[in-house]
Amino acid sequence: MKYAAFVALGVFAVSPAAAFKPADLDKFKSTNECVQCDLRRANLKAGLYQKAKLVKSNLRDADLKGANLSGADLTGAQLRRTDLEKTNLQGALLISADLVAADLEKSNLRGADLTRADARDADMDNVNLQGAKLDKIDLGRADLKRSNLHGVSLIDAELKGANFER
Repeated sequence: MKYAAFVALGVFAVSPAAAFKPADLDKFKSTNECVQCDLRRANLKAGLYQKAKLVKSNLRDADLKGANLSGADLTGAQLRRTDLEKTNLQGALLISADLVAADLEKSNLRGADLTRADARDADMDNVNLQGAKLDKIDLGRADLKRSNLHGVSLIDAELKGANFER
């Protein structure tokens, strides 16, 4: 009986249920658009996805390191723990996006709209946020050291515990 329980737990631990849906990934790669898609843990590293439409899509734990998402619409997207290091998100819409614990180090978010986004615990070290709209964002415990905050709007932003050291 103990052996059967151990085997069952092993099967659930490697279940593909926690990964992206192949049909959603194919749709996104062929059309640059995938609204409410499941792209969890997808490898989209260094891809060219300018003006992509990923509204309300689930990209948790995905790898978008070095990708070009300039002008993309990621409104309401789930980007928790997503690797966005060195990603170009210039002019992107990240309104109400979940960026909790996302890695945005050295990314370009110039002119992006992150209104009402949740970026608690996000790594935003050395990020270009020039002219970005961060109204009503939650930056609790986010690391923003060395980030360019010139012209940033932070109306009603939650900044408790955020690191702004230079």
